[in-house]
Amino acid sequence: MSSKIYLLFILMIISCRPAEKPTPFGKWKYEKLERVDGYAVDLEIPGKREIHERNQGLVMYFSATAYQIKSFKDSTNGELLSAGEYILSEDRNIIRLKNNNGTAVDFMVCELSATQFKINGSSTNEDCLVFRKIN
Repeated sequence: MSSKIYLLFILMIISCRPAEKPTPFGKWKYEKLERVDGYAVDLEIPGKREIHERNQGLVMYFSATAYQIKSFKDSTNGELLSAGEYILSEDRNIIRLKNNNGTAVDFMVCELSATQFKINGSSTNEDCLVFRKIN
C-alpha cells in the first residue's frame, strides 16, 4: 500500500512541473509563406511569390547560443548566408540574430513549437515564414 502512495506522490510531482518552453535549438527548413493569422498566402499577390521563391531551400541551424542560415537552393553543400549569435526574448516574441559582422536583426516570432518555427521580419507584420523542424 505504501508503495502505491509513494508512486502516486511521484506522479503528482511530475505532472505539476511547468512545461518546458520550446526553443529554436535544432535544424529548421523553410516550408511556406503563411499569413500571421495562420491562413495560406495567395502567391498571386504581387511580391508574395518572390518572397516564397527567395526562401526556398533555406535552412536555419540553432545551437544553444549560435545560429547559421544556409541556402540549399543552388548548392548541395549549402551557401552560408549568415552566422552569429541569437537571443530569444524572455516572452519568446522576438528573436534577435546578430551576425558575425555585428549587425543585428530582430524578427517577430509568430509561433515556436517543437515542430514549427514561424517568424516575421517585415515591417507590415502580414506574413510569417514557416520553418519545419528536420533531423
